[in-house]
Amino acid sequence: MFSKSRVNEPGPQADAPQAPKPPESSAPKTSTDFSPSQPKAKPPASVLSSDLTIKGNLRTTGDIQIEGAHFDNLPEDLDWNARRKLDTLKRLAQTSSHRSGKRIVLKFMTAPVEILGDSKVTGLKTVSKTATGKQADTIDAGLIFRSVGYRGAALPGLPFDEARCIIPNARGRVIDQDTATPGIYVTGWIKRGPRGVIGTNKKCALETVQCLLEDSKAGRLERGEMAGESLETLLDQRKPGWVAMGDWKRIDKRERSAGADQGRHRVKMTSWDKLLEAAAG
Repeated sequence: MFSKSRVNEPGPQADAPQAPKPPESSAPKTSTDFSPSQPKAKPPASVLSSDLTIKGNLRTTGDIQIEGAHFDNLPEDLDWNARRKLDTLKRLAQTSSHRSGKRIVLKFMTAPVEILGDSKVTGLKTVSKTATGKQADTIDAGLIFRSVGYRGAALPGLPFDEARCIIPNARGRVIDQDTATPGIYVTGWIKRGPRGVIGTNKKCALETVQCLLEDSKAGRLERGEMAGESLETLLDQRKPGWVAMGDWKRIDKRERSAGADQGRHRVKMTSWDKLLEAAAG
């Protein structure tokens, strides 16, 4: 984990080399301050409580080390959430054993500057800010994941909140000037901002779908005259080889069967060819 500048609740974005500073989110502020040397410094990092909880639970399988974070001279007006996360990080730092084996190292005030290697990754060059200046370092690595933040983008014809970088909505129903737009819904980060994990997205999507079903039952949605056969024709045109529910059930059955042979819930198929083969029966 590298922290150079404030990044709102981090999320993956593989294509962008760096993330711009996100605007204020609609959620309560959750950033935690780690002052490197100067008093009353602005927070150089943001972190989710759930991330810290997960990392704390990993202590049974490895060690957690924190580098570059100083816990002195912090602002006195931190909210309770920031204080809670600060206490968690302090505890992790104090209980680190620095033993060999598996470990997670959280590097604050450190920025990656170059990926090393020709035909494959061999390391990562970093620069850390210290009390006496900047310090260069190299981390040996064979695999690098980039997680630099996310900003929602506007879509043509839909309202967009430039400050929060989301499509305005009420429980997933798109709102334009305080009025719901019938038949248009959003879910995920474009609905609530870049925060949460897979479980959060499931709950978020469920809320949106429930609103869609409520609107359908209440007659708020325009009903076209397209028959089922016409819908299949449209799908064939736009997405040849699309997978229907019956096809998915065949995939599900095969994965569960493979898992049963190994005493597991299921064994996931990891290639499109195998998935489509299973879907075809």
